[in-house]
Amino acid sequence: MMLIKKIGGDSKREEIPKEERPSRLYHYCSVDSFKNIIESKQIWLCDSRSLNDYRENTWILNHIRNVQKELESDWSTLKPVLDNFDLNSPIPFISAFSINGDLLSQWRAYAADGQGVAMGIDPSALGIPFALPMTSDQSELTIGISPVVYDQDFQRQVVYDTLVNAIELLKSAEREPGNIHIGAAIHLRQMAFVFKNDAFKEECEWRIIHTPFVLEKKENGLTQVLGGNSPIHFRTRGSILIPYFTHSLVRENESHTLVEVVLGPKCPVDPLTMKIFLSNTGFPRVEVTSSNASYR
Repeated sequence: MMLIKKIGGDSKREEIPKEERPSRLYHYCSVDSFKNIIESKQIWLCDSRSLNDYRENTWILNHIRNVQKELESDWSTLKPVLDNFDLNSPIPFISAFSINGDLLSQWRAYAADGQGVAMGIDPSALGIPFALPMTSDQSELTIGISPVVYDQDFQRQVVYDTLVNAIELLKSAEREPGNIHIGAAIHLRQMAFVFKNDAFKEECEWRIIHTPFVLEKKENGLTQVLGGNSPIHFRTRGSILIPYFTHSLVRENESHTLVEVVLGPKCPVDPLTMKIFLSNTGFPRVEVTSSNASYR
């Protein structure tokens, strides 16, 4: 995967090559959520702590602990890396997609048990870099599109290579130690955004990730957002209050990113009704298809 490289002080974002980028991604949701998204013409990037995997953003810690045992003799040298990793711990705001637009497990889990829809978008039309985001006060750096990494051996190797690379750079004294510590920490934190338990690998997930600074001012207690893609919004799910940011489905050149809507295997919406709805809300050229899953 070209996205992931050895880093030790270099914080430049590396983009995924064009030939590795999917031409279409699918977001599974209920009809109610879909209606809200289409009428607002906004994708919602929600607090990752509200997602169904409670190990989101922390799965990488398994590998860090295991690599620590292998690098025990050099671990004191690496302590500043882990200190910076802990300090640089933004909340990722995520919108999840799959490369598969008709996956039974997705219908069951995310689309009202098959009664919802899958929104097919052209990710290259979103105006978002195919790269991991960075925590920054510049919004163009805080958003990116990336595949989720499920391969546990690969995850462990990335952590090992990053830390060994940092050790080698520290011993060579070719760079300032502080830059090496911060560079390695940033790389590990970026990997934390996409490392996931392989029990979820069937989802074939790609995600939009947004990592602005969300700060509380000590002098007055007011919240400040730096590098935000939009104002921060809130929605409810049962008794839970979920913060989210938005990204437009309509670009400045008036091109639309929505290209397909797949009706779930139990979706009661008539295809003609869906086409009329899409046309009336400004999406007249969207393909409407139906799931092939014989699920009831």
